[in-house]
Amino acid sequence: MRDLNIDYVDLYKSIDGFIRDAYSSAEGVSEYIRQMEANDYIGRQTIAAWKDDYALLKHARWIRNQLAHEVGFDSDICEEDDYDYLEDFHNRLFSGEDPMAKLNRSQESHRQRQAPRTAAQPLPNRIPMKRESVLARIIRFFKH
Repeated sequence: MRDLNIDYVDLYKSIDGFIRDAYSSAEGVSEYIRQMEANDYIGRQTIAAWKDDYALLKHARWIRNQLAHEVGFDSDICEEDDYDYLEDFHNRLFSGEDPMAKLNRSQESHRQRQAPRTAAQPLPNRIPMKRESVLARIIRFFKH
């Protein structure tokens, strides 16, 4: 158990350090969790495993805190599945496949699709139509 706990904390530190650098935050994993909370509504709609990752990441932080501050490295608090999740999250984080990276890509893609078209980007296959004035619409409404 001791070796698993030590490996777990080492992996957690790697993740925490990466997030601290990426988010310019002193709080690493806690900052990532806060970002997930701040984007929870859209994240759940957009990213399939958002809810599970959020819960498991909070659990991972809890295990780390227990090992560092409460029970020590000789406890059996960390299980193989806990380490496996953290390793999977680590791999996804470093490859840009973590929930926040996916959400950021999704939002950027949405913004690009919604960006106003410039004169260099004419609307495809559209014939300009003359807009009816408000006064003309009101008159037409009362005629019927």
